[in-house]
Amino acid sequence: MRTRRKMKYGVKLLIVMAVYALLFLGLALFGLSRFWDYMAAYENSRPQKAIDAYMASLDIRHVQDGSGDLIAGVDSRLQSEEACREMIADALRGGITCARKLSECTDTKMVYMLLSGGKTIGKVTLEPLAADRYGFTPWAVSGDSFDLSFLMGQEVTVTVPYDHSVTVGGIPLTGDYITESGIPYPYLKDYYAHYAPPYMVTYRVPALLGTSEIQIADAMGNPVSAGEAGEESHGLNNCTQAQAAALEEITRDFVDSYVAFTSCANNDRTGNYQRLIAYMVPGGTLAQRMYDALGGLKWVSDRNARILSVDINRQVRFLDGRYLCDVTYVVSAREQAGMAETTQNLRILFVDTEDGLRAESMISY
Repeated sequence: MRTRRKMKYGVKLLIVMAVYALLFLGLALFGLSRFWDYMAAYENSRPQKAIDAYMASLDIRHVQDGSGDLIAGVDSRLQSEEACREMIADALRGGITCARKLSECTDTKMVYMLLSGGKTIGKVTLEPLAADRYGFTPWAVSGDSFDLSFLMGQEVTVTVPYDHSVTVGGIPLTGDYITESGIPYPYLKDYYAHYAPPYMVTYRVPALLGTSEIQIADAMGNPVSAGEAGEESHGLNNCTQAQAAALEEITRDFVDSYVAFTSCANNDRTGNYQRLIAYMVPGGTLAQRMYDALGGLKWVSDRNARILSVDINRQVRFLDGRYLCDVTYVVSAREQAGMAETTQNLRILFVDTEDGLRAESMISY
């Protein structure tokens, strides 16, 4: 009997202890849950928690989407949206970090600068939420913004001969990009009023993301550097080989006849005149000038002139079927003190006629 009573008492004691253990465990679990909830509220109240979560979720696509104004400012004819987004992605290959900007932080606002590759690409603003627990106020991202304007290149202008082409990244620029046309060559300033010499134009290449790859090609498709294309004399020797050969032939014939005429070779004024006007436009202003000069040559005797050299300096094709030939020649002729050499420079304007090239006007300089 005593043994049975002891066993019943032991069982009751175990039950009581188990109940107390369960109660203690429940209280401990409740306390731990409250503690962890307290710690979670504390962690959430720290701005670093919010910025860490933001940085963990931040990806390149979000930055690209947030750079819409930058992309919209790019000329889509020269750089597509896809190309712009890829340019932004390339700029962020090194990753994105953040740093708090203390000068903009307050008790109710935290500002973090976003950085990539040593450049600031935007900022994130944190603000406390209205609700709080255990006296702690959690922080959350209230907004972000991006500024990758440092990727935007500079607007560029290039001045080239009118028949040259300009491409950007392989895309030809149309006439819409010409900001100035009809720019005269100083060398041809005496001809623009009455003729149609070649001219230059200025293209504006708008600012694009990255560096604009500008290519310039002449009328034959040969590459030309921007510096060379903008030179005052570039593009003036624009005749074809056949045109240049024909111009050289008539120029030499013209100079030979002109020297014979002005030096009264063989004292044959009329014959020299007839041979000279064969190379001029019949009835033109130059032919009239030579005819007017004929009378003054009756007091001139043969000076035994001899052409020592004829050099073609430049041949320019105009836009109206005319050609300007710049020539320098050296003549040896008899003077009062004996034989002397003189150098003459002429700019002869030839025009295509039914009978071939003929001199229309001439300037001595």
